[in-house]
Amino acid sequence: MSARVLSSVALVLTLMACGARTDLALDPEAGTPDAVAPECTRDEHCDDAVPCTEDRCESETCTYRTRDDACDDELFCTGPGRCDLAAGCVYERPPCNDRVMCTLDTCDEVRDRCEVEPRSELCPLSHRCDPELGCVARAIVHDETWLYEVDLPSGAIERLARAELSFTDVSLHPDGRLFAISSESLFELDEADGAARFIAALPERTVGLDVTPEGDLVAAGISTLLRVDPDTGASSFLARFPVGFGASGDIAFVRGRMLVATTDRPGTVSARPDFLFEVPADGSPAFEVGVIGIACVWGLAPFGDTLYGFTCNGQLLEIDPDTGAGRVIASLGSRRIGGAAAR
Repeated sequence: MSARVLSSVALVLTLMACGARTDLALDPEAGTPDAVAPECTRDEHCDDAVPCTEDRCESETCTYRTRDDACDDELFCTGPGRCDLAAGCVYERPPCNDRVMCTLDTCDEVRDRCEVEPRSELCPLSHRCDPELGCVARAIVHDETWLYEVDLPSGAIERLARAELSFTDVSLHPDGRLFAISSESLFELDEADGAARFIAALPERTVGLDVTPEGDLVAAGISTLLRVDPDTGASSFLARFPVGFGASGDIAFVRGRMLVATTDRPGTVSARPDFLFEVPADGSPAFEVGVIGIACVWGLAPFGDTLYGFTCNGQLLEIDPDTGAGRVIASLGSRRIGGAAAR
């Protein structure tokens, strides 16, 4: 064998040995080591099963675009929709939500409109539901014939019902019951229709009524105060006014203090200014807080720390519970307000 042939054989053997040591032998089935399979080759490969998205294969990569117009179901009550990449069509805001917490909002698909129903039971006690303003503070008052509700502090007044009897005062219990007194009798009153349910006779003529923090009733006579059980009407002596003074119309509890509108002409309709008295809970004598400065304050309506008054001349007052001073803040027309209730 020639030297040239021997050299060629040696070279082949050397290359084979190197391939075995370094794993450089080529596998014809493996293809190119760095090749990456494309994400898609057609639009069908990119279907995300979300109906409102536009699915495309662009440059072997899937792209997704939202289409809000695909969420238009042509219904009024669903409101406008938007397309979400994950959730599909989303209807986030009902079109009939007026954001007034005390209204019941419904949608009428037939008429393509929203219906709004005020629900005062969704408001705190002694409030009414206004479809635009929400829960509005109010007092219940009466004259010789009608029950009314009066917005506080604006004085806007609306009729509630024709009263079945002539009352001297009304009072709103924390449990929602409305009580009334008529001369020497105690009643439970329905503000919706004015119907009165007799509870019991009282031992004397009374002109003022309110509820204690403990839930009992207090009735003011000409010269005395009575504690009255709201369920049975049983009464007991509570306190007496100083000589020469008597209740002119009403009682109110403000910050736990029992306050009474009084007159120095008890038993008469006087043009002289009324006084504000306090009756201590410890049984000590009632004392004068101050002069209200306005006559015939026949109704008191406590609302939080604020004390409102109503007069027989159709005036709405704000009364300072610490000094007794009253000022007129609104007119209720010619209505002769005989009593008031609020909480």
